[in-house]
Amino acid sequence: MNNILESMKITREYCSLFKRLRSENNIPLRTPLLDFAMGSKKCIYLEKEYIRLIAEDINIYNQGYDFANRNFYYGYDVVKPIENEWKILEYNNYWVALNINIPNWLQKISEQRKKDRKDAMRRKKLGLPYLK
Repeated sequence: MNNILESMKITREYCSLFKRLRSENNIPLRTPLLDFAMGSKKCIYLEKEYIRLIAEDINIYNQGYDFANRNFYYGYDVVKPIENEWKILEYNNYWVALNINIPNWLQKISEQRKKDRKDAMRRKKLGLPYLK
């Protein structure tokens, strides 16, 4: 079991790798994705709270189930996602994977959020209150 500082260091490392993977595949951080996976060649352990933080930080769409129960793998005999819809990045002892398939319904959500952000910025420039 890791202490808090070690767990946060590992969490930051994973978040950085996920953001790098998004950047390499031209997927903006504001675009929500459906799924992710991560793992390590060495045996490390992350509490569920840290895995939830990673999912939130890298903008994984919340579908109402707990990612922390199934998205973290460790050990030497890890099978990574190999489907065409997944992009994988390996660095040192870590690997991360993102499902880059964005279904139409999720794309519509992303577009609506983009419109909402533009409207909020327009209202801010005009000095109007933010409406939710």
